[in-house]
Amino acid sequence: MTYRSESTTNGQLVCVKVLPCPTLANISGRPKIQKNQKKPKPVYLYDISFGNKIIEYNGNFWHANPTMYDETYVCPYARLSFNEIRNRDNNKINTAIANGYDVMIVWESDYKSNPEKIIKQCIEFLKT
Repeated sequence: MTYRSESTTNGQLVCVKVLPCPTLANISGRPKIQKNQKKPKPVYLYDISFGNKIIEYNGNFWHANPTMYDETYVCPYARLSFNEIRNRDNNKINTAIANGYDVMIVWESDYKSNPEKIIKQCIEFLKT
């Protein structure tokens, strides 16, 4: 398993786990897809991992929080529709689950409304 540290925009250091993907292991940059060639599987980075547990922190804007955005939403920067964003996120989570991980998703709005509660939930999730 590969781990790597990254800095967030506010300077905090987080450790992310990279699930291996043999089709992209030795490819730098964006691979060129030949006609009739299958697309390579994506490599996903996860926000927090501990043992077989993953916690994903989803920002409301970039992950199109369904409590804030409807199906007509299109992210102006990523140029992805609500459904494309949801499918991308679901594929990422399903990949982790298929590889034996338990996943907890924390939404930005939930954390901002009650950080103590969310931190306690994360600790309990990681303990079990």
